[in-house]
Amino acid sequence: YSWAKLGAERQPGGFTLPSSLIPSAFSLLVEPTVTVYPAKTQPLQHNHLLVCSVNGFYLGHVEVRWFWKGQEEEAGVISTGLIQNGDWTFETIVMLETVLQSGEVYTCQLEHPSWRSPIAEEWSEKLSISYVPHPPWMGLLYP
Repeated sequence: YSWAKLGAERQPGGFTLPSSLIPSAFSLLVEPTVTVYPAKTQPLQHNHLLVCSVNGFYLGHVEVRWFWKGQEEEAGVISTGLIQNGDWTFETIVMLETVLQSGEVYTCQLEHPSWRSPIAEEWSEKLSISYVPHPPWMGLLYP
């Protein structure tokens, strides 16, 4: 297999590949992973920080928005901006400071070039409660 078969041209110090063999940035898209959670647990009627963590994506362009009751929340939104991970991927954290309302659903919506349309990750007090049953033998170890 030779570089000439690829269309490479010999240059002093190496080869130059034709641009058709060099992938464009848009062909190298990595989808972000999204997680929404409260920064810490507090009683309702107190200020909370809801965290929308967006990780491991490439290209470094993402639009993150918070919604409550179908309306975009702009006040109380805090962002870290883009953070480079060192492996060509990026991450960002966008937080919403708000007084949580019982039973209400908060939505972190994001757009990224790897998706055709925006995706939404929801959080509510009800969605965050998880129950992990302990196996019966745990009582033998920890009476």
